Amino acid sequence: RALSRTPARPLLAPSAADRAGAAAGGGLILAVKWLRALFAPRREAWRRHGKARFTTLFTKARWVSLESASGPGSDRDSACVTHAIEVLRAVTRDFDIRSIADVPCGDFNWMDLFLKDHPGIDYVGYDIVDALIAQNRVRHPGRGFEALDITTQVPPAVDLMFSKDLINHLFERDVWAALRNTTRYVVMVVPAQTALALVLACVLNGKVRFKR
Repeated sequence: RALSRTPARPLLAPSAADRAGAAAGGGLILAVKWLRALFAPRREAWRRHGKARFTTLFTKARWVSLESASGPGSDRDSACVTHAIEVLRAVTRDFDIRSIADVPCGDFNWMDLFLKDHPGIDYVGYDIVDALIAQNRVRHPGRGFEALDITTQVPPAVDLMFSKDLINHLFERDVWAALRNTTRYVVMVVPAQTALALVLACVLNGKVRFKR
């Protein structure tokens, strides 16, 4: 017997509202894909030109802080600065640290709170923003500051590399590039969610192994 060309009717035909919702959802997905495609070149350009991106943030005061050019996370009385100083004190004491590379150093708004109690430490602050390094040299002539892009350059060897709020401002590929250019001992102070994401990414990519 010849098969009917009429398609079988579903047991529950979608309502007009369901069809409208599906059409709207499909339109939304297409809109999201279109926006991603539209901004992909700009996003990739910003990733490639980190110096320009961070220079713009500095010169236009995009970090939004009345005290620090590096943003509220660098305010001297902020909780994250208090935590960073506590971590630095513990690490320098427990591991006999004599030299520190601070990447990025930002505007050096709070680091002197730690260094004044550790005068024997050889400190150099590094940042990708040339104008910020020039400003730091004028305001803090007794300290060393150098321009450096940690995603493409390796700083001179030191006992400890300290990094506060770096990887949470980088694209993923730049995070891995920065980690490859770090020294043996690294202390990173970042938001909790960033730290968790980094640990999970390292484990999933086989970059961290746990031993009993």
